Amino acid sequence: MTKNIFITAVAVLLSVALCPLWAQNVSEDCKIGEFSAINLRSVGNIIFTQSDTYSCRMEGPFEYVDKTKVTVKGETLVIEYKQKNVKNVKNLTFYITAPDLKNVKIDGVGNFNAKETLKLKNITFKFDGVGNCEVKKLHCDELELMVDGVGNMNVNVNCNTVKAKVDGVGNITLSGKADRASLKRDGVGRINHKGLKCPDVSTKGWGF
Repeated sequence: MTKNIFITAVAVLLSVALCPLWAQNVSEDCKIGEFSAINLRSVGNIIFTQSDTYSCRMEGPFEYVDKTKVTVKGETLVIEYKQKNVKNVKNLTFYITAPDLKNVKIDGVGNFNAKETLKLKNITFKFDGVGNCEVKKLHCDELELMVDGVGNMNVNVNCNTVKAKVDGVGNITLSGKADRASLKRDGVGRINHKGLKCPDVSTKGWGF
């Protein structure tokens, strides 16, 4: 029995040793400064948590972590590839924290997820690429949602003003409460505001 255990252990060690480095999952802490916006230009999933500190950690296959760079340009945290024409891409996960957030823009392919409560002033989510946005609980003065690409947004709000616009293919689902809401639909998709308690709702487009 001891011999069998030894053989099994050797087999496991060999399989790990023979596994190419580029196929192994790794975690890397990015060196960044202060920012108040996020722009995803590559492929990945963003998990955002409001915190007193600025941080970004990316996790995924070494090959794609190595091909990705995270920098701060102006006030924007930019996630992109070091070179163009990266193929056969697998998702990376980006764990991001910051005290405040004013803008989230998805130009690539990915999702934005905020599982914990966010307390912000004004915030805009714009999807020009492909992906989904899920915000469990958002407190803010003004919220703006725009789907120009392909994707869905699901946001629970407690705010003064909500502006939502669908020009692309996708759905926006609003819940919670707001004082005013302006909803516009030009593309293929829906804006569902049945779960939003709002005394002043204006709509433009079809399908409301």
